[in-house]
Amino acid sequence: MKEKREPSWQVLAVFHNEDDSRDFAYTLGLAERGLPEVHMWARPDAGEDPGHDWRFSPHDAAVILNELAWRLIDGRIAPGDTYSRRFDAGMVQVAFELGDPVEAASLDAYQAEPSSVMPLRWSLHRAPEGALVSMDDDAIDVAESEYVRLSAGPRRSFDSPGEIWTAPTVPSWDPGQRWGPRTPLVAAHAGVICAFSPEDMIGLVNIAFPLEAARSAGHPQLVARAAARSVGRSAALDRLAQDTSTLVDGLGLTWGRSAWPAARDWLDGDDSDDRFPEGDLRRMVKTIVTSHLLTVAVADQLTTDQELTGTGPVAFAATIDGLPPDGRWHAAPHIVDLVVGLLADVDAAVAAARAWRLVDNDLVMGARGDLQIAAIHGPSMFPDLSVALPPSLLDDVRQATLAHRVTGAVVQSWLSVLATVLTHRAHLRDETVAAVVEVGSVMPGLAVTLNTPVAV
Repeated sequence: MKEKREPSWQVLAVFHNEDDSRDFAYTLGLAERGLPEVHMWARPDAGEDPGHDWRFSPHDAAVILNELAWRLIDGRIAPGDTYSRRFDAGMVQVAFELGDPVEAASLDAYQAEPSSVMPLRWSLHRAPEGALVSMDDDAIDVAESEYVRLSAGPRRSFDSPGEIWTAPTVPSWDPGQRWGPRTPLVAAHAGVICAFSPEDMIGLVNIAFPLEAARSAGHPQLVARAAARSVGRSAALDRLAQDTSTLVDGLGLTWGRSAWPAARDWLDGDDSDDRFPEGDLRRMVKTIVTSHLLTVAVADQLTTDQELTGTGPVAFAATIDGLPPDGRWHAAPHIVDLVVGLLADVDAAVAAARAWRLVDNDLVMGARGDLQIAAIHGPSMFPDLSVALPPSLLDDVRQATLAHRVTGAVVQSWLSVLATVLTHRAHLRDETVAAVVEVGSVMPGLAVTLNTPVAV
């Protein structure tokens, strides 16, 4: 296995208080290797698209500059070379060009002095903003069906977060509405969130932490904005993002008045002296809710996986533990068959399910977070075991749950863990899979099955 290299330099991000187009980042430490430092702006400094609504975050810049630094060290790039990368689910292309070394002060990279600095110039290439257009008939049919389902559902908010969030009795799919043609669905989804029970809100807060650690909670917003351009919905998404920010600011005040305190109590426990910062927690929830509603607003322009990634955190928060929110999250049939095959020793499988629920060491907790995120991102959950398992096997599972004093939900969660590992094995950390194998070591054939490549 190739040894992982660690940077000997750091990346410094610099923010401009009055003009974020002047934010930038640069390396400090390449000079110790006899190389110039490298620098990039947060927004495009080349090309025709100024990127008023598109920028690289400090984390993005660090990833890009670190990759560039290794290429410089290895002699795989030189001034004048160009390359490109795709972002936002492939809908945005960025073209990079490495410039000749210049004085550090000319790029405001003062801490790099007296070393010279090479600018990494970049241009943004994406679909132009199109005219605002109506949805086609098929998209309207899908929207109608979803609206009927949400309107008939049990989740209704008795709080009033504001008139703009009131779902209409008879929906209109006119593209000129506040949030575009899918405005009624956005309002309906917001109503579901505003009706969250304490258990739902706890689920949302629980999901927020692994998403925060993976820096993935906000990515669906970028995908949604990229998809909105060609159908003229960028302005609608701008309004929706602002409205959602105001909506979440009212959490615990105008809505969620019992759910939010319950989630806070669950998170902080009895330690009132070590409460998680309120501002940070609200920011995390706001990011998830904004991603959800922006995804809903342009779902007719997204792939199924893109839609599931954007709406998954909210959907999972409001779902019984271990069950997929709906059939779109079901693992492929051959994955389900592999998981069923691992139930040859039902007693061992239920014992492993119990252990997965009870073990709380750092390795397992990290694996739980990884698998939670993986499951959110696409079809990988085990279907309702009461339907998916043959009757005789289901009876055996029920008997084993009684013997081990666990609920069916515990077994359901474990089977979804196994299905998620099998589905996403190629993208999971080895440590995550190892944690699952260790906890489930009593199950015959588990290690071999989880580490054997499977077509997905």
